[in-house]
Amino acid sequence: VHHILKHPAVLKSPAFIRNLLRRDLAAFLHAHVTQIADNERMTVNTGSGEPCIRNDGDRTFHSWVRDTGADHTSCPMSFTFCCYLIAEHDGKGFPSGAKHAYLTADLRLHLAAMCRMYNDYGSERRDRRESNLNCLDFPEFKPKSTLGSIDGTSDGTSDGTNEVNSVNGHQPKDTTLSDQKAELLWIVEYERRCLTLAFDKLKDTGISTTYVRALQLFIDVTDLFGQLYVARDIGIAQKPGVIATN
Repeated sequence: VHHILKHPAVLKSPAFIRNLLRRDLAAFLHAHVTQIADNERMTVNTGSGEPCIRNDGDRTFHSWVRDTGADHTSCPMSFTFCCYLIAEHDGKGFPSGAKHAYLTADLRLHLAAMCRMYNDYGSERRDRRESNLNCLDFPEFKPKSTLGSIDGTSDGTSDGTNEVNSVNGHQPKDTTLSDQKAELLWIVEYERRCLTLAFDKLKDTGISTTYVRALQLFIDVTDLFGQLYVARDIGIAQKPGVIATN
């Protein structure tokens, strides 16, 4: 925390710019606390005695993946800090203006959402085992038969068995885990298109070639790291009894 907030590139920036990084850092730390709390609150025991996540639908997937889910990756905070370093190296100061600020915030949010979804795509099995909230736990990825009726029951029953089974990997015939993952990757590609558009528009705000190239490098590295999860889960497994946060 001290290294980031007291970095020379940060201290040279205007106060309102420094406050942006401070808010991003606080959001990153808070997201980890929130995810731990969500994991504890949503963990239930199945009939076999194995714990699993049962999403209570308190938030939509769209709002979560752009808020707690995104901040948890550290991408927004890292992106902002990277911009400070680029500006110092470029020697032209931190770019200003409403258009630049808006497009930068939009770009990093799309990138962070992609990062989170790629991560959860690859770590789905580990997250199930560790009772860790995953993108695929959200009701939007479940078939209608598991979403429950108006009175809160599931498929006409009162014990929510179908909901627990869907989270525990026993999907009804009208959906499969592969279907859910395919939907998740479709959304990732949508976010990628939004990211590309935001970056193209950002280039038109007059930022230097050096700034553009450095941002492109950050985007490419972050994107590559996310895609590694599609090929293989590279996360660190938690010890038994320890609540996972990633």
